Amino acid sequence: MFCRYFENAVCRSCSWLDRPYIDTIQRKVEVLKQLFPEAEVLAPMGQQQANGSRIRAKLAVFDVDGSVRFGFLDTEQRIVPVEDCPLHHPAINELVRWLPEIVDQCRLTPYSMTSDRGELKFVVITYSPTHQQMMVQLVLRSQEAVERLKKMWRTSDELRQRVTVFSANVQPVRSSTIQGLLEIPISEQTEIAVRYGTTEIFYRPLSFIQTNYQIAEQLYQASANAVHENRESILDLYCGTGAFSLTAACAETKVSGFDSASESIDCANKAAQARSMPDAKFFTASQIPRATLQDEGYGTIICNPPRRGLDIEIRELLKDVSARQLVYSSCNPETLQRDVRELAANWQLRTVQTFDMFPFTPHQEVLALLNRRS
Repeated sequence: MFCRYFENAVCRSCSWLDRPYIDTIQRKVEVLKQLFPEAEVLAPMGQQQANGSRIRAKLAVFDVDGSVRFGFLDTEQRIVPVEDCPLHHPAINELVRWLPEIVDQCRLTPYSMTSDRGELKFVVITYSPTHQQMMVQLVLRSQEAVERLKKMWRTSDELRQRVTVFSANVQPVRSSTIQGLLEIPISEQTEIAVRYGTTEIFYRPLSFIQTNYQIAEQLYQASANAVHENRESILDLYCGTGAFSLTAACAETKVSGFDSASESIDCANKAAQARSMPDAKFFTASQIPRATLQDEGYGTIICNPPRRGLDIEIRELLKDVSARQLVYSSCNPETLQRDVRELAANWQLRTVQTFDMFPFTPHQEVLALLNRRS
């Protein structure tokens, strides 16, 4: 993949871009072999042609000589101007070229962390390649511009033609943290759909979504293949929008999903209803009924935690909840290794497999399959 930003030393996010692709993915396989010597390391799932693979972009906004610019924050919180990243889907790059028009018309001043002035901090763009739907979230310092954004939505035919879901997020804290807790819908529609196989999954602006669509589809298919013989009942922890369990389930499968993000739970329940799955129900994490779960006799448990890995209470829960297999998707092999060791008395690691969600970087998504010990 050619990237002029990398060639000109402007952006080094893809730190392995100067290496042959086969070498980068083999290095990830070697990491898994070192971390999990007891497991079978399956053939990696990769994508050498990574151009246009990312369907979500989180872009910082800044001002250069009175012009609005977009880019990334590096490790030292400096903004790197990258407005047509070759990893981003072409539809995202096209929208980014048009966005300054919206920024100017709504009188949104780019935010400066140095002076703590300005309104527009970040733009989060999500594109559905299966439905050609665009979701745009403007991250603001305050609600000062919200009414102008609502007026723009009502009066701009071009905005409504380009964007399906439009929202404002308020992040008032002087921080590099992108999104705040307050989400204000601007458009009438509040979610977009992405199809994996035959299953439609819904996403709102605050929902987690795998950024690489092709690799995500391979990941969900591999998970579904592993679940197939034990899919009569599924416990889905850190379920998000339900992508793992719903793509693995059939209409009769009983699914219990739990997550702390209420917006994602709403999306998961909507997807289950769309698939006519009356026994698939998703709940906020505070509703986990431990005693009930221990008596359910699940066939499969699915976990897809954030980089920190499984929380302590979840590790304790997994020691007690009865199931034949555990399907664990991790974006951090080190915390996966910790969790596998913590669960070793109850669960035996069988296989690990890398899914190259982040090509030309050291990061990887790992799918681990564990069996319950007798």
